[in-house]
Amino acid sequence: MTTDSFRRHARACVDRSTHRALATLADQPGARARLERLLRIVRRRSDLLVHPPIERGEVPAVTALARLARCEAAVVRYPDDWPGASGHPLRVVHDLASHWFGRYPVPRFLASAWFGEDTAGAAERRRWFVAHAQGQRFRSLALPIAMTRRMEHSFLRTPDHLSVDQALRRAEVLGLGGSAELAEAILATRLAEQFDDPERWRVALIWLVGCGDEVDFTQLPPLVDYLQANLAVVDLRGRTFRSVMRLVRDWHGWLGRTRTRRVSWPRSRWQGMRVPVAPRPDEPRRGEWTITELTSSDELAHEGRSLRHCVVGYAQRCAGGHSSIWSLRHRWDDEGTGRPVLTIEISPGSGMIVQVRGRANHPASGQPLELVCRWAARAGLRFHHTVRSADGAELGPVG
Repeated sequence: MTTDSFRRHARACVDRSTHRALATLADQPGARARLERLLRIVRRRSDLLVHPPIERGEVPAVTALARLARCEAAVVRYPDDWPGASGHPLRVVHDLASHWFGRYPVPRFLASAWFGEDTAGAAERRRWFVAHAQGQRFRSLALPIAMTRRMEHSFLRTPDHLSVDQALRRAEVLGLGGSAELAEAILATRLAEQFDDPERWRVALIWLVGCGDEVDFTQLPPLVDYLQANLAVVDLRGRTFRSVMRLVRDWHGWLGRTRTRRVSWPRSRWQGMRVPVAPRPDEPRRGEWTITELTSSDELAHEGRSLRHCVVGYAQRCAGGHSSIWSLRHRWDDEGTGRPVLTIEISPGSGMIVQVRGRANHPASGQPLELVCRWAARAGLRFHHTVRSADGAELGPVG
């Protein structure tokens, strides 16, 4: 795509997103007028809509402005007095929202609440932004976890690239005395966005922090999966990390023998990959490697039985759009179906590979890992820093 064609495409996406945002406010004339006003001001005083990030043909910055326009009751300053800002969309929206609603400084990462999906949880997080901007202590808000003063200190110093939910979980781990490395590894699991049963998870996190250097960060995803399913019955008191991992392995074996309710989900936005294997003197057959998305619980169950791990437990996460599971497979031409070699998990929101697992959850190595890295570069995916090869080498980021 040439520069001119990209600019035309960007303008068309901005126009389309603006039209849709205004249409959603058709029954709220006040909010619609505020959005029109915001759009005029933003176009004059920022570069927010000049070269905007585009996701699936939509411009998230326009959606963020529409959400700002709905919050008239919280306004403390008129947007006409906003001096303007430039740079990353998060910076611009943070500056505008802080001006409009704020009496006190707000950490920039909190502005991520104005982007993303428009769920009830996301709306609540936008209310947190406004409440904190107007002077409420963050730990006094109705949060999904009990936040201590130490946790609040860590939370308000969260790096800009993390979401509000990730910041909450990171602050909890740090506030309990965990290391920054442990916090980052936990953010590669489902705990980064899931806050049900907070009291029991607090006990589990205290135990995990207490395990200290014994913790193998690469084993945290299967450990969290096990605890998610058994949190109400497992007793971690007095147990070592290694002894609990034995329970995890036994649970995986049981899970592979258990039937689950069938569920399916649509394909994600990424494309798979096919790599032909030419005949060799020591192997005259042709073959192929494929990377294929798994889109049903039946496919996950087959994958889990073949590789002896618990990927079948991810069915509901995949159906809810919180996870995307892929399989690296090898097949000779005289074989009917491909043989699973590696299972790959992508976090759809970040476009990041958060797990690459072989048989019995072992890390990847050799040619299979090289193929996954090649696919990641082609698909524009990055590796989370906790994803490592069998020799401990860090894989990401790629692309």
